[in-house]
Parts: sequence; structure tokens; C-alpha cells
Amino acid sequence: VPALLTGLANKLSSSSSNVYRQRFGIGFVEWRVICHLAVEDWSTGARISQMVGLDKAAVSRSMTVLVERG
Repeated sequence: VPALLTGLANKLSSSSSNVYRQRFGIGFVEWRVICHLAVEDWSTGARISQMVGLDKAAVSRSMTVLVERG
């Protein structure tokens, strides 16, 4: 069951990421980072990673991309 749930979650994330890229020019991870910062604008990358369940490296890369884009 865990493998099936993980597979389903990955498929949904991939589909969402494509929509976010087409409409907003950002991926799923960037979208989740922005959503979290809307709630806790003081959050660090480590805090975001912990709260949204993403890898710290992925959050760090996404934050770098977002900062570069302004």
C-alpha cells in the first residue's frame, strides 16, 4: 500500500507541476514554497522542508530560483 500511495502522489505531483509551469512558470516545489511563505513569511528553508515534507536540497534550490526571479 505505501508504494501505491507514493506512486499516486508522484503522478499527481508531476501533473500539477506541468500545469504550474505552463500557467505560472514555476514548478510544484516552488509553488509549495510560495504557499508556505504566504502563511509563514519568516520561515527558513529547513522549516519549509519540515512543514511541507520536501527534501531540504529541493527547497533550497527552489528558494534560489524564486529569489533570482524576484
